[in-house]
Amino acid sequence: MSGAAIDLGVLAPVLWTAAAAGGVLLLDLFLKPGDDRTPVLYLGLGGIVLAILSMLELHGREGAFFHGTLVVDRFGLFAGIVAAAATGLSFLTSISYVRRFPIAFAEFFALALLGLSGMLLLSLAGEWLTLLVALETISVAFYILTASNAASSRSAEGGLRYFLLGALATALLVFGIALVYGATGTTRIAASAVAEGDRPLHTLGLGFLIAGFAFKVGAVPFHMWVPDAYEGAPTAVSGLMASGVKAASFAAFLRAITAGFGGGDESVSTVLAWLSGLSMTLGNVMALSQSNLKRLLGYSSIAHTGYLLIGFQTAAGKSAVLFYLAAYALSALGAFGVLIAAGRDDEDLEETDQLAGLGRRKPLLGAAMALFLFSLVGVPPTGGFVAKLLVFRSALQEGHIFLPLLGVLTSVVSLYYYLAVVKTMYFREPEREFFAGGGRLSLSFALAMYAGAVLLLGILPDGLIAAALRAAG
Repeated sequence: MSGAAIDLGVLAPVLWTAAAAGGVLLLDLFLKPGDDRTPVLYLGLGGIVLAILSMLELHGREGAFFHGTLVVDRFGLFAGIVAAAATGLSFLTSISYVRRFPIAFAEFFALALLGLSGMLLLSLAGEWLTLLVALETISVAFYILTASNAASSRSAEGGLRYFLLGALATALLVFGIALVYGATGTTRIAASAVAEGDRPLHTLGLGFLIAGFAFKVGAVPFHMWVPDAYEGAPTAVSGLMASGVKAASFAAFLRAITAGFGGGDESVSTVLAWLSGLSMTLGNVMALSQSNLKRLLGYSSIAHTGYLLIGFQTAAGKSAVLFYLAAYALSALGAFGVLIAAGRDDEDLEETDQLAGLGRRKPLLGAAMALFLFSLVGVPPTGGFVAKLLVFRSALQEGHIFLPLLGVLTSVVSLYYYLAVVKTMYFREPEREFFAGGGRLSLSFALAMYAGAVLLLGILPDGLIAAALRAAG
């Protein structure tokens, strides 16, 4: 397929989600203040389903489109489907939460859909400026979503910090893109890896791009926004940031490293190894002292960024990263979903002490939370265990020993603070009532799906591993 081909069908996933966002806002205009707004949710989910079907239809049509601006390949489609599925499932866990707090119902889902349209565009981006536009579409939507709880000053503070540091990351990306263009004369990601030009300028641009992407994925030392944003954002938003946004951003980062710079540069590998080691270590060490569950999960997210970066060291690690993103998205969504389910109408559940007795009062909910936490640690038979095993093995097979060893040691550290949460759920006397009203069926369905999928990926992972291998190839 020629890179100059113009095919609007390639943009169908992005257009469906953007149209659903507009439809959600229009539908809300015709609803009165006391009306049931569940149809708004159904419309949003319909747009996501159509986007996923569109991506499945694009399989077999791989190639460059719109003069190389968009690239359809199995790698991007895999990442896009993970992001879309995570967003759709997060809608099911979000509906009861949005009803309980002063968050604009339609605007919440419309912004999430616009953020998803950015994620899908990011998965198709074959050119630096398209990638930048996609990243900023995601960022702007989530700046607003992070600050969307009108009753919480922490929500506004978290949104502001996220915005300020996100703007810095954007500046680094823009400067890096400008330097790479100046060195190579092209903005196409794949072409910039082979173009002849000013190599020192090219290398400097690469440095700024890596720093910008490290901000977006929350790698140390560019991680400072993560715990504040996770704590301040509504819990439903934190779950989506930890799943869909992380999957899309990491996929773009991996494409930029492997396609934009060849992936074999020794200096690039060294920088990524340092980012990986620092993220695994600091993320887990800082999580040890956290009593706020959302901050704990935020620092855990930083640690998982480190584990994912191990997969950047080898060609075989590409498929391991894709599998890891899917397993981590399910585990993180499940953990945040339990926080939503166990919350009450008059308060948000954030502190570890608030989970005291959950395993006794609500056995299924407590067991689900324990399962998701063990998956985040990497305990068999969960999807998180298989994900870490694949990432560590991909590095060991290429002779990289230090990072997998550090990954195992820091995973043991993470077991301590996750077991502390499990201990609180099962060995502390209950101090409060659990469960809020409204949206219980959809939330219970979503949590059951997360739990089943996490176990399925741990027991029968071959199907997703094969899909990840095909996507990486």
